[in-house]
Amino acid sequence: MRVTVPDFFDEFQCLAGACPHTCCEKWEVVIDEDTACRYFDAPGTLGDRLRSALQVDEAGDFCFPLDGGRCPFLDGDNLCEIHKELGKAATSVTCREHPRFTEDYGSFREITLSASCPAANALLLGSEAPLTFRTFETEEAENIPGPPQQPSETGAVGRGGTRLRPQAGVEANRPAGRHLGEDELAQFSPQGETEQSGLKVNCPAGAREAPLGDCDDEDEWLAYLLPLRRRLLDILRDRALSLRRRLGDFLLLAGEAQLYLEEEREAELPALAASWTPSERAEEDGGSLLFPYTLRFLTSLEVLDPDWPAILKRAEAAEPGTAPEELLERTAVYFAFRYLLKAVNDGDLLGRAELCVLAVLVIEKLAAVCEGFPSRPGETVVMGRGGARKRKEETPKDGPDRSGLCADEGLAEALRRFSCEIEHDEGNLDALLEAFRREEAFSLRQFLAALEG
Repeated sequence: MRVTVPDFFDEFQCLAGACPHTCCEKWEVVIDEDTACRYFDAPGTLGDRLRSALQVDEAGDFCFPLDGGRCPFLDGDNLCEIHKELGKAATSVTCREHPRFTEDYGSFREITLSASCPAANALLLGSEAPLTFRTFETEEAENIPGPPQQPSETGAVGRGGTRLRPQAGVEANRPAGRHLGEDELAQFSPQGETEQSGLKVNCPAGAREAPLGDCDDEDEWLAYLLPLRRRLLDILRDRALSLRRRLGDFLLLAGEAQLYLEEEREAELPALAASWTPSERAEEDGGSLLFPYTLRFLTSLEVLDPDWPAILKRAEAAEPGTAPEELLERTAVYFAFRYLLKAVNDGDLLGRAELCVLAVLVIEKLAAVCEGFPSRPGETVVMGRGGARKRKEETPKDGPDRSGLCADEGLAEALRRFSCEIEHDEGNLDALLEAFRREEAFSLRQFLAALEG
């Protein structure tokens, strides 16, 4: 299998007990069934504690209810007792995978490191060089970072209409293991390249070199979308132009490509990517509705940290920040790489392009107010493969957490906050994509006007 990762992927190392925002706080992690079975059979005192803590929530998922906002197996040094005593393999899939976002597209996989993680965040913003990606091949499943994801068949509702199309993916390779029976379940009580672009690889022997999707029998949309995404990433990294001009061109090409998808001309996308050139565009009259509307809209979504709405409110009146364009560009490329190709599932390319640009503009505004604005304990979020679900914290901590203040004029903290609140909540992501389709304030014209302002 071919795997594509950011150029800094191999440098990642968990901060463990030194992490200022441990992922074992606030995030109530779902325990996969195979790991739950292992805990059910675990010997000794730790096994007794595991079985005592393990419960089933309202959705039928195994989980560890948090104790004072912390995982009950997070020790005083902020280290995992399960990992220390039983080894990494004994932790849940979510714990082993975090902070990796893994996307399977048939014969290839793409992995990004979530900017919500302080260590990954520091790597993303730790260089001003253009962000690139590298591709490698591996034949053994155990050498592929991150577990495979279960495919699903979805009704794709995008701007191009509704069509039933299988989601790109591969069958999940679940480890062999027994399933808990009804009697055992009753013990648990429910809770109330290789080019540096990373987009081209060497095909198997005898095959021509081609973009991913041309070598194997995959969803043909991948073959059409990959050259387009490569061009969109190149537009973002073209430092001969200002970043705002690049973001505008990025949206214009995505908008034109969206029309091709709506007209079922997806096979022409590679040619569009190769030939497209930006044209002079007239200034929009009347300014843009994008801000402060966006900041107010974000307060209507689910909230992880209770001070998130206050940060958004402060950003409404804050003076513009001075975040380095190079770092904002890397942020844009991070989001574009992760989200654009997801259009293969629902046809909504423009919405995901708008999500990428909105993320950059919001983070830029928040950077001006995040410096010195500490993280505080908030509501619990249940994290599993299906995204995150909010849950009220049972025993809040006393006082704010004043660790992990942002550096670089707040940019790192603004990015971390946005990633926590939006990227880890599928409901919030879906709400944004729906708003892009329906609300005038999020129209392409409003985005372009905001970039010109």
